[in-house]
Amino acid sequence: FKWYHHVFAKKMEHLVKEENPDLIICTHGFPSYLLSQLKAKGKCDVPIINVYTDFFINNLWGKEEIDFHFLPSEEVKRGLRAQSEIPLQNMMVTGIPVHEEITKTRTVKHHGNQNILIAGGSSGLGNIMDFYNDLKDARHFHYFVLCGKNQKLYEEIKGWELQHVTPIPYISSRTEMNELYEQVDAIVTKPGGITVSEALRKNLPIFVHSALPGQEEVNLRYLTERNLVQELKTDQSLESQLQEVLQDADKMNTLYNAIAAYHKEIEAQTPEELLAVVNWILGEKQTIGLHA
Repeated sequence: FKWYHHVFAKKMEHLVKEENPDLIICTHGFPSYLLSQLKAKGKCDVPIINVYTDFFINNLWGKEEIDFHFLPSEEVKRGLRAQSEIPLQNMMVTGIPVHEEITKTRTVKHHGNQNILIAGGSSGLGNIMDFYNDLKDARHFHYFVLCGKNQKLYEEIKGWELQHVTPIPYISSRTEMNELYEQVDAIVTKPGGITVSEALRKNLPIFVHSALPGQEEVNLRYLTERNLVQELKTDQSLESQLQEVLQDADKMNTLYNAIAAYHKEIEAQTPEELLAVVNWILGEKQTIGLHA
């Protein structure tokens, strides 16, 4: 990487000059790294915000040269502070930001059997296919299966013609996604930062069916240690594992208490609060309550 990163740095320098932005927001470590290198060399004076989209920070991200950090948790904030010289006033726990149309309140409107949302990312279900037979034989829950862009999967599940399994094609509308969250009692998914954050915002119990090597594995470790998700076992029935948690009052209380503790750490939760931070970074005379 060190042999050719200067090529990308030159491209980034040219892009910044061409676009002449007032503010740069990085949601990935690589551009953050390049921009921090330019700042260190005095080749970029544009304010930069790092917005982290996982529950950890890898070593690629630029740090000291970055003007502000929107952090996923208090634990990550403490870790960043311990390993860097970043002032506390330049850090804020925001959680992993989600679209404002994913509302914080959730009203259960359905009756009868509990509804389960199964999601595996925009390209389909990944290793959730291991639970295929469970879905066919299940009877205690109604399953909404997000098939993403996997049309073959959508058509196959639709061909089952089962009343308790509803396949759903790719959803691009956040409003529609929010409405779907409103209909379900729990979600089965992978530990991607955005999906998990949306589910946490909706106070949904989260069950993890698989994790890709790397970022998702690290996310899963953090989430399980905080009791924010339940990891499913591939050698046990999906439905029995869901029942074991969802029908146990003590386990549900533990889960909801963990979610409440996570939300309590967040210092800025509304678009207005985040905008106040942006205005402060840009030099506007705004009064904001930064936790020092």
